[in-house]
Amino acid sequence: MGLLLAGCCCERRVVLVVPPPAPYSRVVTSDFEGRPIAEYIAEGPVCETECGFRFRAVERRIFRPCVLEFRYPLGRPVTVAAPNLVATPSCKPCWLVALDARPVQDCGPAPSIIDKTTYY
Repeated sequence: MGLLLAGCCCERRVVLVVPPPAPYSRVVTSDFEGRPIAEYIAEGPVCETECGFRFRAVERRIFRPCVLEFRYPLGRPVTVAAPNLVATPSCKPCWLVALDARPVQDCGPAPSIIDKTTYY
């Protein structure tokens, strides 16, 4: 008596899981008179906490005493407490898109044994 199995056992399925692109937001803080204090580009959700709003900033621009811009390619956790805060959807910053498109440099194979005559 034999056993018959239907189907092909050689077929393999590869499931590629790609995370959805992180949404970006522009967060603008201003004082009571409506003058801008700072502007952030947030990657991911902007969450309200008891201390203010918490998000991961990839860019920050401050307006006083002069305009200064800071960039955080890896993101920086930020908590913002301001009288007025407006968060609107935004695109990914151009400098971050260009940074993601750059090829990774190949430094060659790593030495397995350090030769003391080569490395001082």
